[in-house]
Amino acid sequence: MANFEEQESISTSEEEDLDYSISEDDDSDYIPSDAENQNPPSLLFSSQLKEFQESYVKMDVAQKWFLSSGKCVEDTIYEHCKQLPVETYLHSWIIDLDDEETEMLFNVEEWNEIRHTLRKLPEVDGNFANSMMRFSDVKTTSELRQVLKTTSFLNGDDEPYNREKHYDAEWAELVMRKL
Repeated sequence: MANFEEQESISTSEEEDLDYSISEDDDSDYIPSDAENQNPPSLLFSSQLKEFQESYVKMDVAQKWFLSSGKCVEDTIYEHCKQLPVETYLHSWIIDLDDEETEMLFNVEEWNEIRHTLRKLPEVDGNFANSMMRFSDVKTTSELRQVLKTTSFLNGDDEPYNREKHYDAEWAELVMRKL
């Protein structure tokens, strides 16, 4: 009988918690935690794991990142990720410097080296940058529609499409059209 009473008191307490809501007039300092707003990680499909493994196998050893300790960052990530049941940024070879789980894969010195080594970002193509600047002053959907209607990622009506030159700008324009 004691178990039933405990369950009932817990249920009542949980109901009270559920009934509690913050009105817009409430001046409390309540701020929802990040955990309340996050979706659970997606399960990793076998096809995704296969793609991850294939990308690892195709890596050129000369292009891998070896820390001063001799540890290879990509090898460490691969060994960790090949056993994970859920998808993470690491499966895309992205290192989140705020991720404690990733930090645990390395010792303190290695993690500090990772945090303080700036990887050179690729240069932005001038045509792409100019195309994106068309949207810099857009504030409303009407303005966005007007820019898309009156401008193009091509530099003039007579310029032929060149995949090497225009692909990124065309992709960005397609994304803007879907907003």
